[in-house]
Amino acid sequence: MVLAYRWRSLHSLGLSCSVIAGGFFATQTARSELSGKLGQEQIFQQWYSRAAEASKKATRLAKRAQESFQNNVEKPSSGPTKVPASVVERIRGVSQLLDFCQKDLYDELWMGLATYPGALQGNGVLFKYYIENAYPNPAVGSPEELLRSALVSEANRFQQGAEEFGTAVYGKRIRDCERAFADMSLAYDRFLKAGNLYAGYDPVTSTTKFYENIDDSQLVYTPLSLEQPRIRDEILVIRGPDKGKIGRVIWLGRNGEGNPEPEKVVTATVKLDANPLLGGDRGQGVKEVKAYPYSWIAVTRTSQQNFLLDILLGGLAALFSCALTYPLDSLKSRIQAGLPLLPESGIPGLFGGLTFNLLREVPNQALYMAGFNLLTRQFCLLPGLDANNPNLKLLVMVPAGVLANLSGTPIRAPFEVLNKQMQNGLVATEEEAFTKFINQPQADLIKICQKSLILCIVKCAPFGAIQCTLYEFFKDRLELVSYGVPLSAQPFVWGALAGIITGVITNPPDVVLTKVTEIETRTSDEDKSDDVWDQLAQATNEVFVESGVGGFFRGASARAAYFAPEACLWFAAYEILKDVSDLIVEI
Repeated sequence: MVLAYRWRSLHSLGLSCSVIAGGFFATQTARSELSGKLGQEQIFQQWYSRAAEASKKATRLAKRAQESFQNNVEKPSSGPTKVPASVVERIRGVSQLLDFCQKDLYDELWMGLATYPGALQGNGVLFKYYIENAYPNPAVGSPEELLRSALVSEANRFQQGAEEFGTAVYGKRIRDCERAFADMSLAYDRFLKAGNLYAGYDPVTSTTKFYENIDDSQLVYTPLSLEQPRIRDEILVIRGPDKGKIGRVIWLGRNGEGNPEPEKVVTATVKLDANPLLGGDRGQGVKEVKAYPYSWIAVTRTSQQNFLLDILLGGLAALFSCALTYPLDSLKSRIQAGLPLLPESGIPGLFGGLTFNLLREVPNQALYMAGFNLLTRQFCLLPGLDANNPNLKLLVMVPAGVLANLSGTPIRAPFEVLNKQMQNGLVATEEEAFTKFINQPQADLIKICQKSLILCIVKCAPFGAIQCTLYEFFKDRLELVSYGVPLSAQPFVWGALAGIITGVITNPPDVVLTKVTEIETRTSDEDKSDDVWDQLAQATNEVFVESGVGGFFRGASARAAYFAPEACLWFAAYEILKDVSDLIVEI
């Protein structure tokens, strides 16, 4: 207190000197008006000399008072204050380097990634410098010694992660890169916390109290039964002291060999959104990295919120995939009908009916995708069901797929009739097909539409149950990176596999429906049956009599060859469009 008082007194003395000098300058300036220019210069020189001397004297006194004050204050023997500020700032700057590295990692920019290992290992040297200077000689068993040991451990882990990251980048192994990056990020964050290196302070130690009166159903997230968080997914922390915080998964830890269920995911390393209270570059905040039990996190997306977006993206993806693969669909239909592969008009003839096909498939697949996601969620949230049971998803996806695909059958049915006529060569042009269809007697038109609707239901029910279910199963259970498949290419493979299996399994009803059309064209009006189920039974019997059980799989290879690229392109286009939409929302 005495030193502080002296410091203020000396500071006042300096100000007094300045005031006196100012008064002196004012008096001499008044006299200079009488003595001319030469007198003014002489007076100014006298004032400047005296003012400068007074200022220097006050500065010396203030400096001695400050040194005396600092010498009498007890300084810490360890900690960040023992390290040059430039080193502390450089250690904090590693966070920005890791952010850039993460971006290049997700873009799989290998040329850029090759520049990071050396830079990260070079910065690791600063960690050791900080430890040696901040905690130079801690007493045995003291808190400083324990803290130093923790810092050494995290610094070594960071260096090891940087070395493994360099090796993985050299071999272009993306998953190994992600694992090493997560190890580095977690070690770096723990080093900052143990070393008291955050520039700010967050007084909130637990966010749980903010959600005491809020039901979990009000939080925006997808239960584990619907979608299990994967690496790179945006997640919400739904349990623990960080409840309500949002981040991104950078790695998933499994039980490992020698443990029960070695492939079971048990932990998640998450990079949280920036926290401004912790300081950071230009006030943007620090992105903490933490490891959570896997059951504590959930994907932030919800199918209900994305219903309209799913319709849009599913429709756009179907427009792209169906237009490219339509000739294969024509070939498949001609094989099932026993017609030559190419129509008389040649390859261009395979595009006949493309408009009808797009009008049939685009709205149907848009509703299929959106309805599948929405209904799966609603089924999982029914009373009495465990919404966090991942195995529940497979049980509810089948009925959800059936209902979702059937929702588009009223739109699909009339175009199914028109499309089959074009593919089987019963009409020459789309205009002819539409005119012939619409000019029928109203009673006949209604019967045809009813019949087509029933046939579509028979065809679409198994298809809807299988395709999206298989894709989601492969997406959750089939990791292809270890087989050399890039992350960006995995949706293409998952979609192709789902298309092939769906095409083969759903081939029998497609063969029967094609046979129904064939029977109808060769039967006179008097002999035709109005009962659709009788027609299905007759068609099924004829296929079996003609070719046995194998007849139901006639054209299965062509059907699989069609649905493989069609599903491949549809699912991949949907995933790409979804990523683009997420990016637009973030911007």
